[in-house]
Amino acid sequence: TRRPAPPPAGTPDDPAVSIIVALYRESDIAGRLVRRLARLDYPEHLLDVILAVEAGDTLTRDALDAAELPPWMRIIVVPEGKVK
Repeated sequence: TRRPAPPPAGTPDDPAVSIIVALYRESDIAGRLVRRLARLDYPEHLLDVILAVEAGDTLTRDALDAAELPPWMRIIVVPEGKVK
């Protein structure tokens, strides 16, 4: 039997998706993480990827600053807290 063709990407029925990725002392994987998230198979205009990094975690922030973030991915600096 033939399967119906999938709907084209970016149809009006596609929901917007937000993904929050909390990072702490992840400078060694930050660049790879950004590259892998950039390969998401979803309409880019419906994606909002937030990389949450603590204010005191300069190593991860520096690594993310060096990565080439797509326009639908952003860094949010959060205040330090008890939970890491």
